[in-house]
Amino acid sequence: MRYLIYHDNPFDSRHFLVFCRRYLTYLVQLLPAILIITGAAILLMVGPFPQHAYLISYLALCLMGIVYFLLKPTEYELYDNKIVITIGWVFHYQIPFGNLKSARRATWKDLWGPNLNLINSYSSGDILQITRWDGPKIHITPNNRQVFLNYLNGILPGWRRGNYDLPENGA
Repeated sequence: MRYLIYHDNPFDSRHFLVFCRRYLTYLVQLLPAILIITGAAILLMVGPFPQHAYLISYLALCLMGIVYFLLKPTEYELYDNKIVITIGWVFHYQIPFGNLKSARRATWKDLWGPNLNLINSYSSGDILQITRWDGPKIHITPNNRQVFLNYLNGILPGWRRGNYDLPENGA
């Protein structure tokens, strides 16, 4: 049986500014799509088929909403044998400890190259880089990176030895 060691909920922020920053990040990610839809709607209204402009705008907004709610929020779960990254409510990405080489704090310079970026915020202080033995590096942004790293660094050596020594409350 696999045990859940740590669950990182992106909406469980005790700091209001961090909470607002994450939502503003989502809005900035959607801003180009909003501008494209608005421009297309204006062009359709003045073009030869203005009756279809409202339908196309509505369908585009619905599609954008579906994509937004499928991809966000990203949750991180640390089990006793793997890391599970849940993107939205549909997509799950698993990193077994057997394929995990290391995890460390990342900077903006580390984001370039053949990496898998699953970051939710643009603050370089939140980025965590997971290096795998096989496959690209993965960048994530847990809500509390230090607690996530403490749990991971506490469970990974124990998993490699065959016993599990967990840190107390992520410290």
